[in-house]
Amino acid sequence: MTLLFNVTTTINEFRGCKDVCIQWFMVDRDVPVGPYAELIEDYEHLDTEEKGWGLRQYAEDCVNELFTAEEADALLAYLDQHHPTDSTHYLSSAKLPIERGVVGVGALAVGGPTDFLMLSERDSWNLAFEVWGYYDLRQHEPAAGGELERSRAFRSGTLFASSNGIVRASDLTEEEYQKRVMDSGLDEVDETFTRQ
Repeated sequence: MTLLFNVTTTINEFRGCKDVCIQWFMVDRDVPVGPYAELIEDYEHLDTEEKGWGLRQYAEDCVNELFTAEEADALLAYLDQHHPTDSTHYLSSAKLPIERGVVGVGALAVGGPTDFLMLSERDSWNLAFEVWGYYDLRQHEPAAGGELERSRAFRSGTLFASSNGIVRASDLTEEEYQKRVMDSGLDEVDETFTRQ
């Protein structure tokens, strides 16, 4: 069976939160990473059942987000060179075949406390493939002194609409934000479920 890998990074402090996990994934792989029938459980039956529509594409995309040994080594070398002190990088074998119904992180909706880090868009990127990272700040505690930055990260997915137009909550001062919340008639805004 083809061996594939997950690469993750834990960043000591990121967007006002501590010990944030970034799950790195391949983006726009041109050629399948391996034989799908070998890498995806029950592959030949996906999309043949009425309720299975779309499962094949999600499963293929999920597998193609994983790294070969060579890709993982190159990514780890890049991360060690460009992020040597503020984070710890991990390599683990992917559990294969993946189960039917699994969706890769690239298919997840993001906004507010969840987002993608587009690593391959940075000026320092020098690898022959594209990599992004997914993170979710909701599960992480604030870092010391990072409450305001964390709050802004959560607010980035919150919008307020009024007769004067739409305003992104992260663009408001703390006082303006609190006033908008009070004017909305809510005690607080549930930022977990807001969208950008």
